[in-house]
Amino acid sequence: KRLDKKVSHYIYIVREPVELATSYYIQTKADQPFNNFVDSLIKTKLLCFGDIIERWYNLVDRSKILVYNYDIDIQNNQEQFLNRIAKILKIDYNKTVSPKQRVFQTINKPTLTCDAELRKKLDYQMNKFKKI
Repeated sequence: KRLDKKVSHYIYIVREPVELATSYYIQTKADQPFNNFVDSLIKTKLLCFGDIIERWYNLVDRSKILVYNYDIDIQNNQEQFLNRIAKILKIDYNKTVSPKQRVFQTINKPTLTCDAELRKKLDYQMNKFKKI
């Protein structure tokens, strides 16, 4: 809360949780079954978007939180997203490097799924997020 007085904006980016878990799984080279990995991300609240945004809304000035959906606002609109954020934050960035070159992309990413119980927990969090 003390920091909030010094911050003009917070950027919160939400992404489809299993897709995000897949990216984390590949990046960390996890040596456990995907279900166990997703379960650990839920237990540590990393995929609990509803709980996360609720906590932030209770901690800081809600009007300062800029919420974006990676799949809609960023994935295929990197340049527009960067321009919008730069304008809001009143900053300039190096536009000589294409945004697509700046974005980490996983090539040949597998499609992973989790069991129904974990999916239910993730769906609950996404629905909570959407209602808040």
